[in-house]
Amino acid sequence: KMSSDNDYVRVCSTSEIPIGGGTRKTIGTREIAIFRTNRGKFYCLDAHCYHAGGPLEMGTIVDIEGLGDHSRPCVVCPWHAYKIALDTGEGVYEGIDPFTKPYKKKVKSKGVQQRTHKIKIEGNNVYVSLSTEGQIESDYYSSDRFKEIMTGQGITISFSQPDEKNTSSSSSSTTNTDNSTNSSSSASSTTEETKTNQNNSEQQQSEQQQSEQQQSEQKQSEQKQQPQQSTTTTNQNVKTEK
Repeated sequence: KMSSDNDYVRVCSTSEIPIGGGTRKTIGTREIAIFRTNRGKFYCLDAHCYHAGGPLEMGTIVDIEGLGDHSRPCVVCPWHAYKIALDTGEGVYEGIDPFTKPYKKKVKSKGVQQRTHKIKIEGNNVYVSLSTEGQIESDYYSSDRFKEIMTGQGITISFSQPDEKNTSSSSSSTTNTDNSTNSSSSASSTTEETKTNQNNSEQQQSEQQQSEQQQSEQKQSEQKQQPQQSTTTTNQNVKTEK
């Protein structure tokens, strides 16, 4: 779907986006991350990393050489350090060609993995037009399936309602959005808490098994000693009778 001026929605002011960082917003039910590089350029991508749903707005922006004729700004996911080009949404990694010697690391692209959205700045206002063309890896974290999983883990995802008071200069009807709940961070915390509970349960089971084993060994030891004591007593009686 090609965006038009009427598709742009005001999401925030430029002051809400830190230089060299990002912030999370929502448009309808879509969570997005808006970035501002040290050079003052703005970019917009889906908020959840395509790899495992990490919160990209909490990532670090770095310039990577080797993709094209000039360096490209990329965001590094805070969860697993996956690198994503801010301008195209390409997954970026360093690879080695085993058929080329001497071996040398080279920056390569996995192709577009993260959905990008059009963004424009008017004065101090930031406007975004959502992209919906095709199917991209990061779309999963905006799907109903992902929301069902979050709900199953007890995580509530709330979305802002349109506010017709905020309109774009080129649009007769636009919406204003607020910060959304950081569902990925909550999911990570929930997962870690679950793992901790599992570890505690396993530790308790292990301690119980060790206790039971010690009791069993003690019983066996006592049973072995009882026949010996009985035999000793019998021998003593026989000697006495003699």
